[in-house]
Amino acid sequence: MKKPAISELTLREKIGQMLVLSCGTLCKVDDVKEFLDNNPYGSLWAASYMKMSFLNEFNENNMPGYENKVDYMNVAAEVDDSNGLDYTLDLKYRAFKEKYTGHYKVPLLYCLDAESGLRSTFHYYTSTPSATAIGATNDPEYAYKYGKAIGHELKTAGVGWVWSPVADRPSPFASSSIGRTYSSNRELAQTWLLTVLKVFSLKRLLRV
Repeated sequence: MKKPAISELTLREKIGQMLVLSCGTLCKVDDVKEFLDNNPYGSLWAASYMKMSFLNEFNENNMPGYENKVDYMNVAAEVDDSNGLDYTLDLKYRAFKEKYTGHYKVPLLYCLDAESGLRSTFHYYTSTPSATAIGATNDPEYAYKYGKAIGHELKTAGVGWVWSPVADRPSPFASSSIGRTYSSNRELAQTWLLTVLKVFSLKRLLRV
């Protein structure tokens, strides 16, 4: 797909390139397709699994290519249907991404937190330990393997912009820092962070 020149974009499209749309917003609109047709956002944030329910609007009747994934859904259901996980949303997301990647003049850039991998958003992917657990190994090699595994799955999911690893300093007054930081030691945390960032760079992932 040829990259359009800035001069070829309308003012609305230029502004849209600076905006990130949360999947949670799509859950609140009446017609997702019409909303996306009228609002050319630059990127789409898969905030969490609970905010992906807008995908239920799509099916084999209005999502070209979705019917080709039925076999994958059956396999996923056979792998584990005892924990109540809805693997069909994962597959609908893939079909959705394939449809809308080239929908705009500038393709949507898909982004994700992935602080502990993709599992919290897409049940189809690997359950990985937290950053704190990786840091507790005291071995940078695990950070490298951790980043490589997550980076591979991000690329498989079509995510090009990842909002991790997190460089926060752990604090007893901030519950959000629990599990997402590699170490309370600044030097060790820096080593782990740079290792994971290096791997993400090799995977050609944009980082925050």
